[in-house]
Amino acid sequence: MNKILKPSSFATIFFGGFFLFGLIFVCCSFGIKWHNEQFYETALPATGTIINFKYDNSDDSKSTIVSFQTPDNKQYEAELNYYSSSMRIGDKMEIFYEPMNPLVVKSKEGDTFIFVLFLGLGSIFALVGLVGGVIVIRRKVSDNWLLRNGTMVKATIADVSLNTTISVNERHPYRVVCTGKGPDGKEHTYIANSIWGDNLTDLRPGARINVYVSPKNPDHYFIEG
Repeated sequence: MNKILKPSSFATIFFGGFFLFGLIFVCCSFGIKWHNEQFYETALPATGTIINFKYDNSDDSKSTIVSFQTPDNKQYEAELNYYSSSMRIGDKMEIFYEPMNPLVVKSKEGDTFIFVLFLGLGSIFALVGLVGGVIVIRRKVSDNWLLRNGTMVKATIADVSLNTTISVNERHPYRVVCTGKGPDGKEHTYIANSIWGDNLTDLRPGARINVYVSPKNPDHYFIEG
């Protein structure tokens, strides 16, 4: 009975991590959106004047200091956790403050930016993980089909080298080139561009290796590495 190949643990962790990371960002974006909507339900609007910018060297972040006046003619200075390179001291901007604590201020422009940023990054990471996972699974389905239905060819390894065009955590897979007589009776060259492993002692020039070739398409094959 032919063995059934499963997606490698590395590929599962790699693309699964991308998808999970992206999903967390997407969930956070909607969590932030919900929290902001709760704030704006009771917040009061005001026209703020930018009077300074605050720099945090610990995480290289910037915030904006705004001055504004409430309807009872009280003047406040508050820190707005939003900064844009287009901002200038003296600029006016619409802000919203908490009636019971006017030092808590937000801007819809800043909150929209953060929401879009989290949602955009999360969607990209999730999409990369999803597409990558689908590709890996489809490849394994194809390989399993060849294991069950393909014609096994005893090929001879001609060359083994590191494929430096692919790098993950400074590691490279092996590129294996082998030759053998295909089901059509002709000599063929078979190439595997990404065989991963740390101690692949059997992959050496002159060694024999199994190649499973589609009976209908000699260019569709799987090298058992």
